[in-house]
Amino acid sequence: MISYWHVVISGGAGKRLWPLSRENFPKPYIHYNDVELSLFQQTICRHRNAKNRLIITNEHLYYQSLHQLRVMSPSVNADFLLESNGKNTGPAICLAALHANPDDLMVVTPADHLIASTDQYEKTLQDALALTIKTNGVVLIGIHPTAPSTEYGYIQTNGTNVSAFKEKPHAALAESYLQSGNYYWNSGIFCFKAHTILHAFKTHAPAIFNAAVIAYQNKDGQRVDTSAIPEGAFDRVILEVTDNIHMVHNQFNWSDIGSFDEFQNHLASPAAHITVNSSNTTAYSTKTVAFHDVSDVYIVESNDAILVGKKGHSSSVSDVVSEVKKHHPMLLKESKQVYRPWGHYTILFESSTYKVKRILVYPKHRLSLQKHNYRSEHWTCVSGEPSVTKGDTTLKLRPNESIYIPQGTLHRIENDGDSNVEIIEVQCGSYLGEDDIIRIESDY
Repeated sequence: MISYWHVVISGGAGKRLWPLSRENFPKPYIHYNDVELSLFQQTICRHRNAKNRLIITNEHLYYQSLHQLRVMSPSVNADFLLESNGKNTGPAICLAALHANPDDLMVVTPADHLIASTDQYEKTLQDALALTIKTNGVVLIGIHPTAPSTEYGYIQTNGTNVSAFKEKPHAALAESYLQSGNYYWNSGIFCFKAHTILHAFKTHAPAIFNAAVIAYQNKDGQRVDTSAIPEGAFDRVILEVTDNIHMVHNQFNWSDIGSFDEFQNHLASPAAHITVNSSNTTAYSTKTVAFHDVSDVYIVESNDAILVGKKGHSSSVSDVVSEVKKHHPMLLKESKQVYRPWGHYTILFESSTYKVKRILVYPKHRLSLQKHNYRSEHWTCVSGEPSVTKGDTTLKLRPNESIYIPQGTLHRIENDGDSNVEIIEVQCGSYLGEDDIIRIESDY
């Protein structure tokens, strides 16, 4: 078994699967089909034999990533590099190589792909690592194309050698690639030695290399100020201009779930819905959906938005997102379920004078000690036994017990137990914005 560093690049703007994914909760962290593990967690599990693990994400997704690692069984340890600004995969991979020893073998993967048969994936990965050692080059895992897709970049091969990279082609060209038999989809999974890739950056992308070295040397713990690093995709700045690139093809089922057309293919069972004079309809919703006199339609519901689209055209979601950004930009950043370092809350109802939230606090976590200028709060414990600070007193709140926090009073919820705490909060006041929080003390 060849040992390696597993580098996970996790993040994204959550655009292609909006409204399910958002900036504060992009695709890697989604649970669907009621499966226990998110795509991010599945990615970690597939690389359980890695000797070291590095997760590169933006600083806003750190606590979400950390929580999903901690709740895995067994819990998983990892190094983190937290980018202040996303600069695409090139700078991220350069920073990863700087984090390792020069001779370390590294496997870089996205965090949001669906791969079936972990054993076959492991075999393919070991073949790729063996070829990396043999060639001292960069080895890709290519995906045997199953259709003339225009959504993926293509790799042209000559045996195991990579001849060229082709950007997303039009339909006729994609069909010719499929028929030729020597083109593969680019999976975004790369293997190399750290010194190999650093030499490639130094040679072909010196501006990225030099800025990344400075940023890494000056990092503040896990946080890296990437603002001065030029942006660049790894494929463009390195793979398209350097020699000694090789490929092994997949021996496993793969999907990047990059659109709702692809997403529906992996739903265990479509949501129950009613159809009248309709065909080829799909609903992803917690509600019963009724279709009548329509065909080739999908509906996706989140807790604050509904997307209706025509099957075969889900790539147009990016255009929808552009329109949403103009009119309702907050809908791209976060949904009514908002993740925080200590847990998450869901807005159940809100008006101009009161708001109802469901608050969930992870074990051994607590909210900041805070107060509000414009609102009071009423808390009812639903599960767990939180310690509640109210002014100068601290008390235990048990299920079915309530407490009132007057406007301007210091307060805090702390979960010192071993299971989640759930509280229903009712806010009342003249202003209910999240910026009416005066933090006196915070763990984060």
